[in-house]
Amino acid sequence: MSGTNSDGTLVPASVTRDSRVAAGRRPGARRPRPAALSLPHKPTANTGAGAEKGTAIVAFDQSGITQISLKYQNANVAYQSQIGLHDISFDAAPAAPQVDLNMSDARPFAGESFGAASYANASTGTIAWNGNWVETDASGAAQSATAGNVLITGGEISITKASSAIQRAVNLSSQSTDSLNRLSFDYRSTSGVDAGTDKLDVQVSANGGTTWTTIDAIDPGASASGTKSYDITAYSNANTVVRFKPTAGSFNQGSESFLLDNVKITAQPTSFSASYTEGGAAVNIAGATAAINDNSTNMSGATISVGSFVTGTR
Repeated sequence: MSGTNSDGTLVPASVTRDSRVAAGRRPGARRPRPAALSLPHKPTANTGAGAEKGTAIVAFDQSGITQISLKYQNANVAYQSQIGLHDISFDAAPAAPQVDLNMSDARPFAGESFGAASYANASTGTIAWNGNWVETDASGAAQSATAGNVLITGGEISITKASSAIQRAVNLSSQSTDSLNRLSFDYRSTSGVDAGTDKLDVQVSANGGTTWTTIDAIDPGASASGTKSYDITAYSNANTVVRFKPTAGSFNQGSESFLLDNVKITAQPTSFSASYTEGGAAVNIAGATAAINDNSTNMSGATISVGSFVTGTR
């Protein structure tokens, strides 16, 4: 992968494989190089329905990108290979500048992989969910994860009918300051979904579900799949709730379903800590991987506050 941005050469900060591939649910589990995604060879069946499949997520810790080029190279010319790209999407930089003084910090998350057909699955990360999934479902038993228009099946959560919804709360009070928080998930749609009419609202609440903000209306079309990611920092507190709800009139036919997997709320710490000894050598006030994520033309500077002074320090 190569390209240019406003400052010159484009350098991917990371390239990661869809977790469903890494878990072995699809072929091709080799870890990619930092700036490339390579699939192992299956020379006898690497075309058509037998081809390897996967989803790549490319992250760039820089702004002003104007061009991205994708290049496919067949390293084994003795065999025929084909490559197809689809459902390419870009997450824009946030409206407000974001400063991270140490990009190397661990990023805790609340996660759900729907490995068991239960609304009470524990978080797959170090941030716990604040209660179970809660469904709105006119069919099936109340809060049943195995029946009705909202249910867990095949390691995914399936949603049909416009009256349905599924939501879960998370306590982000410890991540409400000095963190950038993102909601992400994988999705796919079934073959009967109609583009333009069958949509899913992605919503978030900062007051326990009293009011909701729709941050996206996904319009997938038929047999589509992809990954979505959203900045929900502004809604992060002890009463954060995320909800997935079909738009009015959506997914009302028998063959129309929207499926979710690998739901995560990830906290990216932005502060930096260093200890200074009185009279000792100077210390850094930011890590070597400090970064600014900004699409604003009005930012002219930023202020970094240094705290935790010892009494009498100047």
